[in-house]
Amino acid sequence: MKIAFIVGSGRSGTTILGDILKKHRNISVWHEPYFIWEKYFDCSKSDVWNNSDLTRDAVQKIEREYRIFKAKAKKDLVVDKYLSVSFNIDIVNKIFPNAKWIHILRDGRDVVLSLKNEWEKRNEMVVKKDLIMLFHTARRMLRRQPFLRFKVLAIIHELVTNQSFNPNSIFNKSKWNGMPYYGLRFEEWENYIQNHSVLEFNAMQWRKTVEAVNDNWNKLSLKNKIVIEYEDLLVNTNDVLKRILRMLELDYYPEYFTQIPKLKKQNFNKWQNGFEKDEIKLLNPIIESIKS
Repeated sequence: MKIAFIVGSGRSGTTILGDILKKHRNISVWHEPYFIWEKYFDCSKSDVWNNSDLTRDAVQKIEREYRIFKAKAKKDLVVDKYLSVSFNIDIVNKIFPNAKWIHILRDGRDVVLSLKNEWEKRNEMVVKKDLIMLFHTARRMLRRQPFLRFKVLAIIHELVTNQSFNPNSIFNKSKWNGMPYYGLRFEEWENYIQNHSVLEFNAMQWRKTVEAVNDNWNKLSLKNKIVIEYEDLLVNTNDVLKRILRMLELDYYPEYFTQIPKLKKQNFNKWQNGFEKDEIKLLNPIIESIKS
Protein backbone atom coordinates (compact mmCIF):
# COMPACT_ATOMS: atom_id res chain seq x y z
CA MET A 1 0.00 0.00 0.00
CA LYS A 2 1.06 3.62 -0.52
CA ILE A 3 2.09 5.08 2.82
CA ALA A 4 4.30 7.89 4.09
CA PHE A 5 5.57 8.78 7.55
CA ILE A 6 6.23 12.22 9.01
CA VAL A 7 9.07 12.06 11.53
CA GLY A 8 10.70 14.64 13.75
CA SER A 9 10.72 15.91 17.30
CA GLY A 10 7.50 16.86 19.02
CA ARG A 11 6.68 20.58 18.61
CA SER A 12 8.63 20.69 15.34
CA GLY A 13 5.64 21.24 13.09
CA THR A 14 4.71 17.61 12.45
CA THR A 15 1.04 18.24 13.21
CA ILE A 16 0.69 21.35 11.06
CA LEU A 17 2.47 19.56 8.21
CA GLY A 18 -0.02 16.72 8.53
CA ASP A 19 -2.91 19.19 8.50
CA ILE A 20 -1.51 20.80 5.35
CA LEU A 21 -0.99 17.52 3.52
CA LYS A 22 -4.47 16.19 4.29
CA LYS A 23 -5.96 19.03 2.23
CA HIS A 24 -4.59 17.29 -0.86
CA ARG A 25 -7.27 15.39 -2.75
CA ASN A 26 -5.19 12.19 -2.82
CA ILE A 27 -3.92 12.17 0.77
CA SER A 28 -5.43 10.99 4.03
CA VAL A 29 -3.53 11.69 7.25
CA TRP A 30 -3.59 9.44 10.29
CA HIS A 31 -2.64 11.44 13.39
CA GLU A 32 -1.15 9.54 16.32
CA PRO A 33 -2.31 5.92 15.84
CA TYR A 34 -0.34 5.06 19.00
CA PHE A 35 -2.97 2.56 20.09
CA ILE A 36 -2.16 0.37 17.08
CA TRP A 37 1.58 0.22 17.70
CA GLU A 38 1.52 0.05 21.50
CA LYS A 39 -0.65 -3.05 21.28
CA TYR A 40 2.26 -5.01 19.81
CA PHE A 41 5.38 -3.22 21.04
CA ASP A 42 6.41 -2.95 24.67
CA CYS A 43 6.46 0.74 25.58
CA SER A 44 6.60 0.27 29.34
CA LYS A 45 10.12 1.70 29.74
CA SER A 46 10.53 4.04 26.76
CA ASP A 47 9.25 4.83 23.27
CA VAL A 48 12.11 2.89 21.70
CA TRP A 49 10.71 -0.44 20.54
CA ASN A 50 12.39 -3.83 20.61
CA ASN A 51 13.01 -5.79 17.42
CA SER A 52 12.06 -8.97 19.25
CA ASP A 53 8.44 -7.73 19.30
CA LEU A 54 8.40 -7.62 15.50
CA THR A 55 6.58 -10.91 14.99
CA ARG A 56 4.78 -12.07 11.86
CA ASP A 57 1.49 -11.76 13.72
CA ALA A 58 2.24 -8.15 14.70
CA VAL A 59 3.22 -7.25 11.14
CA GLN A 60 0.06 -8.75 9.67
CA LYS A 61 -2.25 -7.08 12.16
CA ILE A 62 -0.60 -3.67 11.88
CA GLU A 63 -0.74 -3.87 8.08
CA ARG A 64 -4.41 -4.82 8.34
CA GLU A 65 -5.30 -1.75 10.40
CA TYR A 66 -3.58 0.52 7.89
CA ARG A 67 -5.39 -1.15 5.02
CA ILE A 68 -8.69 -0.61 6.85
CA PHE A 69 -7.83 3.05 7.40
CA LYS A 70 -6.93 3.49 3.72
CA ALA A 71 -10.16 1.81 2.60
CA LYS A 72 -12.24 4.06 4.84
CA ALA A 73 -10.37 7.18 3.75
CA LYS A 74 -10.71 6.31 0.05
CA LYS A 75 -7.49 8.13 -0.82
CA ASP A 76 -4.41 7.00 -2.74
CA LEU A 77 -1.89 7.72 0.01
CA VAL A 78 -1.97 7.41 3.80
CA VAL A 79 0.36 9.76 5.66
CA ASP A 80 1.11 8.67 9.22
CA LYS A 81 1.97 11.29 11.84
CA TYR A 82 2.95 9.37 14.97
CA LEU A 83 5.91 10.77 16.90
CA SER A 84 7.26 7.46 18.21
CA VAL A 85 7.99 6.32 14.66
CA SER A 86 10.96 8.72 14.76
CA PHE A 87 12.66 6.42 17.28
CA ASN A 88 11.76 3.27 15.35
CA ILE A 89 12.31 3.90 11.66
CA ASP A 90 14.17 0.61 11.22
CA ILE A 91 11.24 -1.42 12.55
CA VAL A 92 8.57 0.50 10.67
CA ASN A 93 10.59 0.26 7.46
CA LYS A 94 10.61 -3.53 7.78
CA ILE A 95 6.81 -3.53 7.92
CA PHE A 96 6.41 -0.95 5.15
CA PRO A 97 9.58 -1.28 3.02
CA ASN A 98 8.27 0.96 0.23
CA ALA A 99 7.15 3.78 2.51
CA LYS A 100 7.96 7.43 1.88
CA TRP A 101 9.55 9.52 4.64
CA ILE A 102 9.38 13.22 5.53
CA HIS A 103 11.70 14.52 8.24
CA ILE A 104 10.76 17.99 9.46
CA LEU A 105 13.45 19.86 11.37
CA ARG A 106 12.93 22.93 13.55
CA ASP A 107 15.39 25.09 15.47
CA GLY A 108 15.96 23.09 18.66
CA ARG A 109 15.73 26.19 20.84
CA ASP A 110 12.21 26.97 19.60
CA VAL A 111 11.29 23.32 20.08
CA VAL A 112 12.51 23.38 23.68
CA LEU A 113 10.55 26.56 24.38
CA SER A 114 7.39 24.95 23.01
CA LEU A 115 8.00 21.74 24.98
CA LYS A 116 8.62 23.77 28.13
CA ASN A 117 5.29 25.60 27.66
CA GLU A 118 3.44 22.33 27.10
CA TRP A 119 4.97 20.79 30.24
CA GLU A 120 3.86 23.81 32.25
CA LYS A 121 0.30 23.48 30.93
CA ARG A 122 0.19 19.78 31.81
CA ASN A 123 1.55 20.46 35.27
CA GLU A 124 -1.00 23.22 35.83
CA MET A 125 -3.78 20.84 34.83
CA VAL A 126 -2.63 18.32 37.43
CA VAL A 127 -2.05 20.84 40.22
CA LYS A 128 -5.43 22.47 39.70
CA LYS A 129 -7.12 19.14 38.90
CA ASP A 130 -8.60 20.89 35.90
CA LEU A 131 -11.24 18.48 34.60
CA ILE A 132 -12.27 20.88 31.85
CA MET A 133 -8.74 21.00 30.43
CA LEU A 134 -8.51 17.21 30.74
CA PHE A 135 -11.80 16.87 28.85
CA HIS A 136 -10.59 19.14 26.03
CA THR A 137 -7.29 17.26 25.84
CA ALA A 138 -9.10 13.92 25.54
CA ARG A 139 -11.60 15.30 23.03
CA ARG A 140 -8.80 16.72 20.90
CA MET A 141 -7.13 13.31 20.91
CA LEU A 142 -10.30 11.55 19.78
CA ARG A 143 -11.10 14.14 17.12
CA ARG A 144 -7.78 13.30 15.50
CA GLN A 145 -9.23 9.87 14.71
CA PRO A 146 -11.54 10.40 11.71
CA PHE A 147 -13.33 7.06 11.83
CA LEU A 148 -15.43 5.45 14.57
CA ARG A 149 -13.44 2.21 14.54
CA PHE A 150 -10.26 4.00 15.56
CA LYS A 151 -11.95 6.25 18.09
CA VAL A 152 -13.20 3.08 19.81
CA LEU A 153 -9.78 1.40 19.64
CA ALA A 154 -8.18 4.51 21.15
CA ILE A 155 -10.69 4.56 24.03
CA ILE A 156 -10.22 0.85 24.71
CA HIS A 157 -6.45 1.30 24.70
CA GLU A 158 -6.68 4.14 27.21
CA LEU A 159 -8.91 2.08 29.50
CA VAL A 160 -7.07 -1.23 29.50
CA THR A 161 -3.35 -0.63 28.93
CA ASN A 162 -0.94 -0.05 31.78
CA GLN A 163 0.54 2.80 29.73
CA SER A 164 -2.64 4.78 30.14
CA PHE A 165 -3.99 6.78 33.07
CA ASN A 166 -2.39 6.23 36.45
CA PRO A 167 -4.89 4.36 38.66
CA ASN A 168 -4.14 6.82 41.45
CA SER A 169 -4.94 9.90 39.39
CA ILE A 170 -6.82 10.36 36.13
CA PHE A 171 -4.51 13.26 35.30
CA ASN A 172 -1.21 11.40 35.28
CA LYS A 173 0.06 8.91 32.73
CA SER A 174 1.50 5.65 34.05
CA LYS A 175 4.12 5.60 31.30
CA TRP A 176 5.62 8.74 32.87
CA ASN A 177 5.70 7.06 36.30
CA GLY A 178 2.66 9.05 37.34
CA MET A 179 4.15 12.43 36.49
CA PRO A 180 2.46 14.99 34.18
CA TYR A 181 5.19 14.92 31.54
CA TYR A 182 4.85 15.18 27.77
CA GLY A 183 6.58 14.08 24.58
CA LEU A 184 8.86 11.20 23.68
CA ARG A 185 10.69 9.02 26.19
CA PHE A 186 14.19 8.18 25.07
CA GLU A 187 16.09 5.25 26.58
CA GLU A 188 17.18 5.81 30.20
CA TRP A 189 15.01 8.90 30.41
CA GLU A 190 14.26 8.24 34.10
CA ASN A 191 17.90 8.54 35.07
CA TYR A 192 18.36 11.66 32.99
CA ILE A 193 15.42 13.57 34.40
CA GLN A 194 16.42 12.73 37.97
CA ASN A 195 19.78 14.42 37.45
CA HIS A 196 18.90 17.31 35.15
CA SER A 197 16.49 20.21 34.92
CA VAL A 198 13.26 20.06 32.94
CA LEU A 199 14.79 22.45 30.41
CA GLU A 200 17.75 20.11 29.86
CA PHE A 201 15.37 17.17 29.57
CA ASN A 202 13.30 18.96 26.91
CA ALA A 203 16.49 19.76 25.00
CA MET A 204 17.52 16.11 25.21
CA GLN A 205 14.09 15.04 23.90
CA TRP A 206 14.75 17.11 20.77
CA ARG A 207 18.33 15.91 20.45
CA LYS A 208 17.58 12.20 20.91
CA THR A 209 14.77 12.35 18.34
CA VAL A 210 16.89 14.07 15.70
CA GLU A 211 19.75 11.65 16.37
CA ALA A 212 17.44 8.65 16.02
CA VAL A 213 16.16 9.87 12.67
CA ASN A 214 19.67 10.68 11.43
CA ASP A 215 20.99 7.26 12.50
CA ASN A 216 18.48 5.51 10.26
CA TRP A 217 18.15 8.03 7.43
CA ASN A 218 20.90 6.55 5.23
CA LYS A 219 19.16 3.17 5.34
CA LEU A 220 16.21 4.59 3.41
CA SER A 221 16.02 4.84 -0.35
CA LEU A 222 17.06 8.26 -1.66
CA LYS A 223 13.93 8.57 -3.81
CA ASN A 224 11.66 7.82 -0.83
CA LYS A 225 12.79 10.50 1.61
CA ILE A 226 13.01 14.24 2.04
CA VAL A 227 14.22 16.59 4.78
CA ILE A 228 12.49 19.94 5.18
CA GLU A 229 12.93 22.77 7.65
CA TYR A 230 9.98 24.09 9.63
CA GLU A 231 11.12 27.68 9.11
CA ASP A 232 11.37 27.13 5.35
CA LEU A 233 7.86 25.68 5.32
CA LEU A 234 6.54 28.87 6.95
CA VAL A 235 8.32 31.28 4.61
CA ASN A 236 8.38 29.33 1.32
CA THR A 237 5.29 27.21 1.78
CA ASN A 238 4.42 26.47 -1.84
CA ASP A 239 7.98 25.62 -2.88
CA VAL A 240 8.45 23.25 0.06
CA LEU A 241 5.11 21.56 -0.59
CA LYS A 242 5.98 21.08 -4.25
CA ARG A 243 9.18 19.32 -3.20
CA ILE A 244 7.26 17.07 -0.82
CA LEU A 245 4.57 16.22 -3.34
CA ARG A 246 7.19 15.48 -5.98
CA MET A 247 8.83 12.98 -3.62
CA LEU A 248 5.40 11.51 -2.82
CA GLU A 249 4.76 11.21 -6.58
CA LEU A 250 1.60 13.30 -6.38
CA ASP A 251 0.49 16.27 -8.44
CA TYR A 252 0.37 19.82 -7.13
CA TYR A 253 -2.73 21.45 -8.55
CA PRO A 254 -3.47 25.18 -8.03
CA GLU A 255 -6.61 24.65 -5.93
CA TYR A 256 -4.62 22.77 -3.31
CA PHE A 257 -2.60 25.81 -2.32
CA THR A 258 -5.74 27.84 -1.69
CA GLN A 259 -7.05 25.25 0.79
CA ILE A 260 -4.10 24.80 3.13
CA PRO A 261 -4.27 26.27 6.66
CA LYS A 262 -2.89 29.76 7.09
CA LEU A 263 0.60 29.63 8.60
CA LYS A 264 2.19 32.07 11.04
CA LYS A 265 5.13 33.07 8.88
CA GLN A 266 6.97 34.71 11.78
CA ASN A 267 6.58 31.75 14.15
CA PHE A 268 10.29 31.20 14.70
CA ASN A 269 13.15 32.62 16.77
CA LYS A 270 10.67 32.96 19.64
CA TRP A 271 13.34 31.51 21.91
CA GLN A 272 15.20 34.85 21.79
CA ASN A 273 12.53 36.45 23.97
CA GLY A 274 11.31 33.27 25.62
CA PHE A 275 14.43 32.32 27.57
CA GLU A 276 16.62 34.01 30.13
CA LYS A 277 20.37 34.15 29.43
CA ASP A 278 21.12 31.43 31.99
CA GLU A 279 18.53 29.17 30.38
CA ILE A 280 20.07 29.61 26.94
CA LYS A 281 23.49 28.86 28.43
CA LEU A 282 22.04 25.65 29.90
CA LEU A 283 20.41 24.26 26.77
CA ASN A 284 22.85 25.43 24.08
CA PRO A 285 25.49 22.71 24.73
CA ILE A 286 22.81 20.05 24.21
CA ILE A 287 21.32 21.66 21.12
CA GLU A 288 24.53 22.72 19.42
CA SER A 289 26.44 19.48 19.87
CA ILE A 290 24.30 17.64 17.34
CA LYS A 291 24.73 17.80 13.60
CA SER A 292 21.18 17.94 12.22
